[in-house]
Amino acid sequence: MGIHVWSNEQAIREIYYKPFEIAVKEGGAKGIMSAFNRLGKTWCGGTPELLVDLLRNEWGFDGMVITDAYTNLTGYGYMDPVLAVYARNNELLCMLWSVRKITLSPSMKPAYKNDPIGFGTALRDCTKGILKNKMLTKALLSQFMP
Repeated sequence: MGIHVWSNEQAIREIYYKPFEIAVKEGGAKGIMSAFNRLGKTWCGGTPELLVDLLRNEWGFDGMVITDAYTNLTGYGYMDPVLAVYARNNELLCMLWSVRKITLSPSMKPAYKNDPIGFGTALRDCTKGILKNKMLTKALLSQFMP
C-alpha cells in the first residue's frame, strides 16, 4: 500500500528537499507534515534519518511534525506508531474510524516494555514538541489580541 519513491541521495537533496529546506531555514516553519509515501521501503513518517538527522539536526527545525492522514482501510498498520515515535513524529493524524477500530496501545506498550529508556525518551520528546508548539502559538496570539 502507498507510494514507494526510488531515487538517489543527490537528486533528493538537490531537487526534492530544497523547497522544504528553504521553508524551514528561511521561512521559519514551525509545523511539517511527514509524507504518506515511502523512500525505498521505509515509511517517511517513521524514518529517524529523515525527521531527526536531516530535518531537526541538519536544518535546525524546532517545530512539530504530524503524519499525513491515515484511515487504516486495510485494517493493518501502514503507519507504525512505534516507528513514528522513534522518528520524533509528534502527532499521528488518523480518522475517527481507525481510532475506534484499532488502538495504539497494543504496539506502544510492548515497545515501552522492551526499551523503556529509548522509547520513553522518544515519547517524551514528541510530547514536549507538541506542548512547546501549543505554548508558542498561545504566546504569539497574545501579541495580536488585547
